[in-house]
Amino acid sequence: MFRRRGRDWDVAWVYGAARRAAADDHGARDAAKAALATGAERPACMVAAVRKALAEAPCTPLDALPLAEREAIGLAQILSLDVDAIAAEIGCDRADVKARMRAGLARLAPRVADMPVV
Repeated sequence: MFRRRGRDWDVAWVYGAARRAAADDHGARDAAKAALATGAERPACMVAAVRKALAEAPCTPLDALPLAEREAIGLAQILSLDVDAIAAEIGCDRADVKARMRAGLARLAPRVADMPVV
């Protein structure tokens, strides 16, 4: 299998992460573009893109949550970040991240119970 490296390949990864977090292609494109403009490495760009998409054009059902809860759940689900990594990214402690996730998941439970399984 071919392994591509470099900035062109990073665009696909960063946009893909942003697209999972955003409600539409426009929001994902804006988030990815802003994240890539920082010049950071791919993992940092992916985090920045997801955070921007969740803040400005969040996907359903995360759009029903306050930003703090949305970010904690989104970073865990979209990028598979653990509690310590999320705490470092958003600038709070582990207990706050866990509380945000717990509150957000409790708030989402009734909403996602009615969603069809794909």
